[in-house]
Amino acid sequence: MEVLKGKPGEGPGMLQRFFDRTGMKSGWLLTWALCGEDIEQLHARFQFQHSKVDIWRSVFARDISAALGNFYFYAATGLARVESQTYGRHESHGVRYYIRRTVHITHIYVYAKENYSFADDGDGHSQYLGHWNKHDMLWLAASLAGDYVSKEFGQQPQIRPHLWNGTDNPVYTELPLLERSVYYPIRNRDFRAWQRQHQQGGDFLIYSDRIFIQLKTPITVELPECLL
Repeated sequence: MEVLKGKPGEGPGMLQRFFDRTGMKSGWLLTWALCGEDIEQLHARFQFQHSKVDIWRSVFARDISAALGNFYFYAATGLARVESQTYGRHESHGVRYYIRRTVHITHIYVYAKENYSFADDGDGHSQYLGHWNKHDMLWLAASLAGDYVSKEFGQQPQIRPHLWNGTDNPVYTELPLLERSVYYPIRNRDFRAWQRQHQQGGDFLIYSDRIFIQLKTPITVELPECLL
């Protein structure tokens, strides 16, 4: 059985803040209902773990790479059983009563979350969003000597583009140079420039569908004692 000790700012800390606010002592914790079936509330109040999906590792999953870039899968508490012990302790000012809770997480929610902010890290490098034209896009892998994947709508041919002096310049896939065979690099800074010019577009936050998963072995979270 996996036992997690409570640390401020981590998953156990989120659970402790919930109990501090509600005073719940025991019973079943159904987080989706408690959050009013609001995914943002679930994420803010009960998310406890995440795993990064690196865009370079998913370069051949082009639809995902083009749509999300780097993103994260998150896990949040879904269903948990709460147990508690209450006890008194003789102290200098008399008897004080405490509670210690143990939470057994039996089910979790897993989902993806992405923030479309088109923001860069401020190091002068703007995130690469692929090479595009009006018909399609292609993605240049980390090594310019490698293969590149392009997708005509409805097809998935393997194509090796010819470079015009690196990833910050157009590429073409065939001669003669037709409009649909030339692709142009797009970065975060290009979208921000388009926003300024047209006064349209914006940043937004998306969540995938939630998957409700029963754990083979419940996660046990032992929370520190608190005053009643």
